[in-house]
Amino acid sequence: MLLKNLSDISLQDIQTLCDNHVSEGDSIEFKAAAIGRSDEDRRELLADVCAFANASGGDLILGVREKDGVADDVCGIEVANQDAERLFLTSLVGTGLEPRYSSLEPRWLPIPGTTRGVMVLRVPRSWSAPHRVTFRKDIKFYVRNSAGKHPMSVDELRQAFNFSATVSKRMRAFRDERISAIRGEFGLNRVLDGPQLPFDVGRGPKITVLIVPLSAMVDPLDLHIQDRQIINVISTMPVSPALACQYCLEGLALTCRGS
Repeated sequence: MLLKNLSDISLQDIQTLCDNHVSEGDSIEFKAAAIGRSDEDRRELLADVCAFANASGGDLILGVREKDGVADDVCGIEVANQDAERLFLTSLVGTGLEPRYSSLEPRWLPIPGTTRGVMVLRVPRSWSAPHRVTFRKDIKFYVRNSAGKHPMSVDELRQAFNFSATVSKRMRAFRDERISAIRGEFGLNRVLDGPQLPFDVGRGPKITVLIVPLSAMVDPLDLHIQDRQIINVISTMPVSPALACQYCLEGLALTCRGS
């Protein structure tokens, strides 16, 4: 997946994938052609989206020719009506997966001087997984890894269903443990059966904001924090500007003391 907001992706970003010979993997796939209207083409798109949604999400890029699994050329695709194409793709995905998946985000990048362009289909990770394809006779669960998509095994299905059932419990436990530490029940650098704070928060009243991405409950080592996202959060906090922050094992810790 391109590490950019979908609205910020440009044609130059797509060209850079080819210039750097980026390989297909667990979060990105290239296709030279547009999605056809045959049953086989529709089934293939649904399987691709299902696999990304059941894994960690990813980008399906239409209009990039690959060679041996590596981005090779921005060839573009012909699309007569971009709005109609977006509607076709989102409607197909919305009706072809169970449970319903409505998070597909298409973005059209026109190639200047031509009638062609690149369609980026962003497939965010689903928190209602696992999904299955329910198109015609193909009723299968798919998932994706570095080798591509494949039907889910019994063990993978068991793990997916277990995650869906327990993620809310893990988030509540995470919150409760951190609040206990902030209240002083564990404290700074104390060797107790609980989380350790990276700095002393002091005594007295506190305002605590816990931001827990869903991905942190599953992929804590793959958590990306963008500076602008942090700034947006800080700007809404009714605290003084005496702000200190530091990275720790669990992410970024912020503290602000009154003047």
